[in-house]
Amino acid sequence: MSIQTYHTVLLLPRLVFFFLLGLGAWAQASETSSSALVDEKELGEVAFLEPAAVGEELDDDALRFYLLSARPVRQRLYFMDGEDYKQIQVAYNTFGSMHRISPRQKFVLYAKTNQLVGNEEQPVYTPIYEVNVAGRSEVFAVFLPMVSPREGEVSVMNAIDFSTETFPYGKVTFLNILPRPLLVLLGEERAVVPPGQILRADYEIRRKGAGSLNMALGIHDVDGSAKLLYRQHLGVYEGERTIAVPIVHPLGGDELNVLIFREDRRN
Repeated sequence: MSIQTYHTVLLLPRLVFFFLLGLGAWAQASETSSSALVDEKELGEVAFLEPAAVGEELDDDALRFYLLSARPVRQRLYFMDGEDYKQIQVAYNTFGSMHRISPRQKFVLYAKTNQLVGNEEQPVYTPIYEVNVAGRSEVFAVFLPMVSPREGEVSVMNAIDFSTETFPYGKVTFLNILPRPLLVLLGEERAVVPPGQILRADYEIRRKGAGSLNMALGIHDVDGSAKLLYRQHLGVYEGERTIAVPIVHPLGGDELNVLIFREDRRN
């Protein structure tokens, strides 16, 4: 399995995106505070490295998943392993490592705080994210919500199976994990893709088992015209499935990056 991440951000003139003008009305964006987006300088280099995997020692019956966010995550998160709490790092600019946890009904992420008890500080773990993982047998991906939960609330995460039914071989599949619809051009396919939805496209293999596919992402601007946020000439290969996931730029605004996950049928 190979993983490749693209960090190219292109802001092009509106005329490039004229082909998306008829795709339909732009839905109102979910509100996100500026504090949800973290400055790269504040995060430091460690936040952009591929996080280490947890649970590698577990058997084949373990739940296997990737943990991703559409934005950089400052907060340290924990999960329960038996009676212990272990740290788990969310991937941002990569799909990251595959994690393994023991079978359970729900996967819960906790925030850690310290409280003074007598003269000693003791850790307190508070649940802030959860997702139902009962009955899953395929590798899956878990995505943190873009909007951080309010104090005392537990936000529901989205989990997507990496099954061949959801992400078939021989196709490029775009998965929108952002909290707003996107105008998407994917090869010959074009559509408004709502949050949590996918768009698939076929591609043609040409010489030496390779081909290419155009991908463009946009929104409707305030004046109703289409605004291009991202464009990429994507290489595609025979016998592979390709998954494209948009993430926000760490400094905010309308700029986007796109993560590309590839898997060969032989793996």
